[in-house]
Amino acid sequence: MNAKKNDEDTTAILKSEVIVVLGARVLDGGFPSVPLKRRVAHAVELIQKGHAQFLLLTGGTGKYPPSEAVMMKRLAESYGISASHIILDETAASTMQNAAACARIMKKNRWSKATIVTDGFHLKRSLLAFRHFGISAIGSSPVDRDDNRAGWRWWYQRGKEVLALVWYLIRIKFGRLT
Repeated sequence: MNAKKNDEDTTAILKSEVIVVLGARVLDGGFPSVPLKRRVAHAVELIQKGHAQFLLLTGGTGKYPPSEAVMMKRLAESYGISASHIILDETAASTMQNAAACARIMKKNRWSKATIVTDGFHLKRSLLAFRHFGISAIGSSPVDRDDNRAGWRWWYQRGKEVLALVWYLIRIKFGRLT
């Protein structure tokens, strides 16, 4: 097998101790957004392929309840993942908070290796954040069928990520990323 050795490569041979799924918006009425459903479905697929045994679902409550973590738990359970294999973090409201909170949970469970599941455009910054907190992290992103369309949302998401990544790098350089 000739698998790429790349952080974002979903065929990575290394197995993780936990799959961390970063939250996405919950819609009015308590419905999951498309990115939220896509991320959970991808994480469940990784679990089913034996990539890890546990899901760590992270995301607080946004504009509409429930929290992103609770919504992801419901989805994961509907795909057949046992509640005993799911850990929630409902405190985080940003990628950096996700990484900090998950690092604490992982250290408590004596885990050091994680697969981070988020959308592809968000993966580099997410990996940077997790690694900053001492987590050996690889990334895996679900296929986004809209990713090939370069509409305003595509440009907005990527532009926002570039600025956020630069901001994280500056904060790391000056020791202000906590």
